[in-house]
Amino acid sequence: MTDISRRHHYLPVFFIKGYNSPLTKLWVYDKFSDTVLPSQKSPKSIFYEWNKNNIKIEGYEVDILESNIYRRIDDIFSNHFKIIQSAEIDEVEQLEFINRIILMIAVTFYRTPANEIWTSELTNDIIKNKLPNEKKEIIRRIMNLKISEEDKNKIISSIAVSLSFFATENRLLKGKQNYKIVQSPQTSFILSDNPIIYESLPKDFNELSSSVIFPLTEKRVYFGLKNSNYTFDTQIIKQANIFLALQAKQYFASTNKIFLQEISNAYKIMKPFKQDIAEMKKGLFKKVNK
Repeated sequence: MTDISRRHHYLPVFFIKGYNSPLTKLWVYDKFSDTVLPSQKSPKSIFYEWNKNNIKIEGYEVDILESNIYRRIDDIFSNHFKIIQSAEIDEVEQLEFINRIILMIAVTFYRTPANEIWTSELTNDIIKNKLPNEKKEIIRRIMNLKISEEDKNKIISSIAVSLSFFATENRLLKGKQNYKIVQSPQTSFILSDNPIIYESLPKDFNELSSSVIFPLTEKRVYFGLKNSNYTFDTQIIKQANIFLALQAKQYFASTNKIFLQEISNAYKIMKPFKQDIAEMKKGLFKKVNK
């Protein structure tokens, strides 16, 4: 039988490479062991899970979700993000690239392991209450296949990513969002395995109304704003990094080991207050949206 893919990135390799330009390896903090890993990691060797998107059908393991959905979506984004992560801000702020950033936010949120429970609950609700009957029937047939519950959840996740992509793309055609891209002269942002900070978690796949912070590189950040005014300062950067660390499932990383240690120390201080993260986010976005 043909070899199938095994290493499945929930953060695309092209995005990790572009996050740290010129290309270098990253120091990685592991929340499970509460320590910085002893050696640096290449973009290929982080933010993935073995066999994450493989399922078994009639006893055969297949990678149809990875090859037919995730890889194709990555191919759509990769060329645009070479420009988004490296070109001058004036060029990146063209509507074509802003729309790609918003699509990337939508797809990445539902793809990351930290959001699996939210994704499953939201997808099931949309399938039950919002999809047309003919699409419900297609999904019902898929879910009636003789496969494990784990594999059914993988299919649900892939449906979420697909629905998010197409629903958001259709919504973008209706008008421009408030946004700002800001560049910092030095390393300012960690790369988290859950890299999108929403003020309020989305309630639908085309939900674009919530304020959002999405670091595009270690020096460049996208703000999705409620209005055209915004505030960006060192205190907001520090708070954003703490949230990126708190909401990560297991890993956050940086090319700068000292910077990573500073953020991990702040994370350890704030970890006992993680249950208050929703209220703390409201405070952060109130400052951003001033």
